[in-house]
Amino acid sequence: MGCDIHFHIELKDGNEIWHHYAAPDIDRRYGMFGLLAGVRCHDMRPIKDTDDKLPEDVTLVTKEDYRRLGDCTHSLRVFKMKHIQELYNRQDELRFYFESKHYDIDVDFLKTFLFGNSFNNFTLKETVFTDIRFIFWFDN
Repeated sequence: MGCDIHFHIELKDGNEIWHHYAAPDIDRRYGMFGLLAGVRCHDMRPIKDTDDKLPEDVTLVTKEDYRRLGDCTHSLRVFKMKHIQELYNRQDELRFYFESKHYDIDVDFLKTFLFGNSFNNFTLKETVFTDIRFIFWFDN
């Protein structure tokens, strides 16, 4: 039995409305799970100071996915821009777990890009969007 992650990317527009951007199909990467939330890999220091409840203004897609799983969910986290930046800054800590010289979060984990660009290098100033967040949780 394994642990899966349910991951949603949301963007906020200039009218303060959040939009669902993507729900990447993410493989079981326990080193990454440890970095994200201290799940299944306790020797990784997880990113701290994250919210652990669904935001009140969560998109309907994210909310319904969470509701559908009911009591099977655990370790919900909301990553704001500062947490996303820390995730990218610490991605090299994951090399040990994946036996590679470099671990690329966009290619190896999210398998999606923001309008064709890395979430790390993209600036929202080039779009109508003003903010981004990652909302995710795990199941058993």
